[in-house]
Amino acid sequence: RREEGVVFTQSFHCFNEASVKTKALSLRETFGRHLILVPGSSADKASKILERYPTLAALRQAYEDCSSEEERKSLLANIKAGPTKRKLGVLSHCFYSLYWSGCDEPPQTQSDD
Repeated sequence: RREEGVVFTQSFHCFNEASVKTKALSLRETFGRHLILVPGSSADKASKILERYPTLAALRQAYEDCSSEEERKSLLANIKAGPTKRKLGVLSHCFYSLYWSGCDEPPQTQSDD
């Protein structure tokens, strides 16, 4: 359709339908997208983590269940990902720092003194 020298390749209705934002993401999808943002991570690595810990709450519970900080730091180290099935290794420490380190202490409250 033409209108004063402007060519429309699709109707407004089609354009509007295509422009609508996608549906809300599930917790798993949101967590997966966050995992991918960690430097050194990838979609495949995130997918393998999500197989074991489908939400941040599940990962945090696993960290809580660990008996030591070293166990927490290496919680994800043996997960294998990618075409070569390499272990996440040191990347586990990055996830530990992001999702647990410093979070295991109760928040400080201010008194009204």
